[in-house]
Amino acid sequence: LMVVLDRSFRDYGLALVNHALHPAAWSGRARCRRIAGRGKEALAIALRAVSVNPEWADGFREVGLARLCDPEIGDLEAAAEAFRRAAQLGRDASSEVLLAFALLRSGHGEEAKAALNRALEVEPEHAGAHWLMSEIHRKLGETALHEGHFQAARVGRPDVALAVGLFNTAKQFERRNNAAQAIRLYAMATTFHPRFALAWAESGALRIRSMQ
Repeated sequence: LMVVLDRSFRDYGLALVNHALHPAAWSGRARCRRIAGRGKEALAIALRAVSVNPEWADGFREVGLARLCDPEIGDLEAAAEAFRRAAQLGRDASSEVLLAFALLRSGHGEEAKAALNRALEVEPEHAGAHWLMSEIHRKLGETALHEGHFQAARVGRPDVALAVGLFNTAKQFERRNNAAQAIRLYAMATTFHPRFALAWAESGALRIRSMQ
C-alpha cells in the first residue's frame, strides 16, 4: 500500500511541475498522505489545494478529513466547517455525511440529522447517510425509523473509495498502537460501506485485543 501511495504522490507532483495551480493534483497528494496516516502533511497540502482554488470542493473535503482522521491535528469545529463548505460547493452526499460525523462527535445532533437529510435529498440511496441515520434513531429508541434506515443502508449505494481509504488509514493507526483512533476510523469505513466485511472483522478483533 505504501509503495502505491508514494508512487501516486510522486505522479501528482509531476502533474504540478507542468501545472502548479492544478487543484486536483494538490488534493490528490493530500489524499495520499491522509491515507498513509500522515495527517499534518495532508492538512498542509489540502490547504494549498483550496488556496489555489477556493471553489474546489474536494480540497475542502480533504481539509476536513485530515482534521477528522488524525487526533494530533483534530479540530471538530474546523473539520465540520470544511465539510460544510465542500457540501455547498459540490452538492456531495458523502461530504454531508462527513459533516454529520463531525457534528455528532461535537454534540450537535439536530444539525447532524439536517446534514443527513440533505445527503439523502442529493442521493436517496446513499448507504452511509442511511446507516448513520439508523444509528441516531437507534440511540433515541425510535425503533421503526432505525429499522427503515438500517434496511435502506444494507441495500444502498456505498462510497467504496472513501470507505477503503478510511480503512487503510485505520490500519496505519492500528500499527502505531492507537487502537481508539483505529476503531473510530473502522467505524467510519463501515458507515460508508455497511457491507465492508473486512472492516467489520478488523474492528471487532481490535476491540477484543484492546480488552485483553
